[in-house]
Amino acid sequence: MTAQSVAAATDLMGRETFDVIVTDIRLPDGDGLDLLRLFQEKLPDAEVIMITGYGTVESALQAMKLGAYDYITKPFNMERLEVIIDRAYERVCLKRHNRRLLQGHPHTDAPRLVGRSQAMRHIIQLIAKVAPPTTPLSSLPVNPGQERMWSLETFTP
Repeated sequence: MTAQSVAAATDLMGRETFDVIVTDIRLPDGDGLDLLRLFQEKLPDAEVIMITGYGTVESALQAMKLGAYDYITKPFNMERLEVIIDRAYERVCLKRHNRRLLQGHPHTDAPRLVGRSQAMRHIIQLIAKVAPPTTPLSSLPVNPGQERMWSLETFTP
């Protein structure tokens, strides 16, 4: 999708989601750095690549401090831009993947089952087969002799 102005980009942002955004610093109706701030606020998972024909060290530093993924001056090589876009997209995908992993396996301060003996490793493997990684052990059936092992709140192999 293409937006030729801050107003058009703002309108699109309200209707669509984006993974990677490429924007100029100078736009007909505003400043691309202001747009970058808005992207960071409204689309925090998106990576923003800033391009400009009027590059200065100060504007590059400001863009990077505001969270731009990269800053490219014109004229630029289209192949280079494609590589940067691909890398930015990979980063977006990695962030999503990491978030899913963290949501699926919340960090807990609960103690874990420990043991180095062959018998203990076998028990841990059996538990891992029959119980999802975040199953509270208190919900598993308890047989005589298991009370001490099951006293832990959660089991994570």
